[in-house]
Parts: sequence; structure tokens; C-alpha cells
Amino acid sequence: MLNRIRICLKIGRKQWKRMGLLVLFISLVCNTSKADEIENLKKRAEDLPIFKAFGIKISGGLTGIFQGSLNNPKEFGGDGAAVEFSADLSLDGSIGDKGSFRLRFDFEHGSGLTDFPPVFTSPDENTTGPNNDVETFIPRDIVNEAWYTHRLLGDYVEITLGKIDLTGYFDQNKYANKETFQYIAQTFNNNNAIDWGGSVNFFGIGAVLTAHPTKTSAISLGWFQGDGNYKSLFDHPFLIGQLSLTTHWAGREGNYRLYGWGRLTPHCRDKSDPTVFLDCSLIDSADKIRIERRNVGVGASLDQQLSDFVGFWARMGFQDPNVSQFSSAFSAGLVTSGSPIGRPNDAIGIAYGIAIPSGDYKEATGFSEIEHYIEIYYKFVVTGDGSTTGFHLTPDFQLVANPGGDGSVHPVIVPGLRAQFHF
Repeated sequence: MLNRIRICLKIGRKQWKRMGLLVLFISLVCNTSKADEIENLKKRAEDLPIFKAFGIKISGGLTGIFQGSLNNPKEFGGDGAAVEFSADLSLDGSIGDKGSFRLRFDFEHGSGLTDFPPVFTSPDENTTGPNNDVETFIPRDIVNEAWYTHRLLGDYVEITLGKIDLTGYFDQNKYANKETFQYIAQTFNNNNAIDWGGSVNFFGIGAVLTAHPTKTSAISLGWFQGDGNYKSLFDHPFLIGQLSLTTHWAGREGNYRLYGWGRLTPHCRDKSDPTVFLDCSLIDSADKIRIERRNVGVGASLDQQLSDFVGFWARMGFQDPNVSQFSSAFSAGLVTSGSPIGRPNDAIGIAYGIAIPSGDYKEATGFSEIEHYIEIYYKFVVTGDGSTTGFHLTPDFQLVANPGGDGSVHPVIVPGLRAQFHF
């Protein structure tokens, strides 16, 4: 009897600790008085003479994500919970008739679910291997974007220079592109089969040239510093080109994008860990096994409005299997505009994705199963439109099967809750 009481008390302490984290998380993010203060500060700043002179607009948001893990094996840390917070602040303005600029600042804290099986596509942050350049919630550079855009040839051509968010120009998607108000899992916000250049958060020094041959088409070419260290800018760049088409079949908007890319930085394997395939600059010199000097690939991203209330999206990507853990990735989903209970700004999202291990990875690790990923969310909009203004809460459910291609690991469940205030 005493043993049972001790066990119950132990379980109770764990559950109350997690509930305490959740309560703290909601109270910090949902503090409406702080939200009012931020709105007042925004209005006061936009009234400053220098802001008025350049037409500077302020926007940003506060985001908190609470996640837990269930059915997580003990060798990977067992069941647990974690909270991450981030704050974004953007200043957008114009210079003359043809120029515009952006400064974006980001403040983040928390590392997410670190006690988790090795995966190709993680619940809210980095993929592994050469596709690890995904935005994380760990402290890092404060200035994420600082760029200038100039329009040429009657606005048919524009060039952007500076520190740029690569995903703002390539692999975009109307329904699956931002973890603050759409899907949380990274695999559903960007193509994980792109070996993104720049730093480890998608942001890089570079340039984008975009041409608009017609009103419904665009051609974009990008050059970025390959490994984010601000050295040897022209030796090993990340290059990407994309063709975008917009359609209006039966009055329903659709966007279709095809792209090809190359990351020309040296790639290596890690002698001490056969699961690791990385940019050589990220592996200790004693453990490097050089493979190739580059990784190349192709991909597609599409979003199509099916009705006034439902949209469909999909992505696919292929990359060099000789330098990557997985050779290809596919994902697709449905998103509603509104909910069945008559709330027009709410949204429901469901998605499914896979990552297929490469031959070299299978040989090195013995893990040959396809990794499967599922996510379902309900975005409950308290105020505003749920994406650019106001406040929303999003219960979220994720499931990962065969993490990292390891079929011996049972599926891991990731329940979560996101709170977002946007101004």
C-alpha cells in the first residue's frame, strides 16, 4: 500500500510540474495588459517624425509554444514537456518611389523538446543532417533581416540586397509557411529536402532578383552566402531559382512553384556517429569524412483554393542521396477558413508527410523505414484575424512514426498548445 502511495505521489509531482509549466506559459503569453501596452507603444512610435518621413510601419508578435511527448522511449529521455517563447519586431518603410526596406528583430528563448528520438523532421525546430538549417527557438542573432529592395523597369523587375529570410522568396505557401499561425512542425512549413544556405535559421547575406513577365508569373533567382559564417562569400554559395505561376481556375486561386537549388559548401560524414551527414564546417576536424563539395536538388510547392472554406497544399523535394540522411520528402494537407461552429476567423489544419532515407544513410545506420509525420491543429481566434492582428490559441497534435527511419521505435505523440499575439 505504501509503495502504491509513493508511486502515485511521484506521478502526481510530475503531472503537477507539467501543469505548472502550462499555466505559466498561458499566463505569460496571454497577459492582455501587456498586449495593450505594446499596441500603445506601437502607435506612439509610428507618430515620431522620422517614422512618418519614411512611412515606417511597425508589426510583430509574441509567440509561446508548449509541447509534451508521450510514448517517448526512456533511452531518449522518456515523456517530458517544454516551453519556448519568441518575440518578433519588424520595421517596414519606403525610400523614394522605387525603394523599400525592412529591419526585423527576433528575441527567442527555449530549446524545445530536446529529449526526443533522432528524427529527420522534428516537432518545432531543426531537422538533422545537412538539412539542419531551420529556425530554432534558442538564443541567437537578434537582427534576422536587414534588406533593401529596388524596383526597376516599370516595377517588372526588383532586386533585394542584404540579410534576407530565404523562405520569404522561395518555397512559399499560402497555407503552410509560418509556425506562428499555421502548422508548428517544421516539415509542414518548409521543404525539408532543401539544404538551405545561410545561417542555421534560414537567414543569410545575399541577393534576390525577381522578374514578373506577366501578371500571373514570376521568376526568382537567389544567391546567398553558403554556410552563414560571413566568410568566403563567393567561394561556396547557396544558389536557387524558382518559377511561380498563379491561376484562377473556376474563380479559385492557386499558386504553383517549381525550383532548383545547389549548396556548394563541402559536405562530410561524421566518423564517430554514422547518422550524421553535415556541412563540413559543422563537424570536428578529427571526425570528418569528406563526401562531396555540394548538394543539389529540385522541388515544388503548391497551394490551391478548393472552395470558399477549404484550401489544399502540397510539397515535394529531392536531393543528392550521397550527402543526405534522406533523399526525398513529401507533404500535403488541408486547411479550412473558418470552423464548423460558425467562427469565420478560426482555422483547422491537417497534414501528413514522409521522409525517405537515403541509401548511404541506410547502409551506415541500418535504419531503412520511411519516417511518417502527422499534425492536426485548431486555431481558436480570440480577437483579430488570426494571422496579422489579434490573439489566438491553437491546440496541436503531432505523431511521428519510424523516427529517423528506425522502425524499432514506437510512434511518439506530441500534444501541444500555441499562444500568439500579433500586432
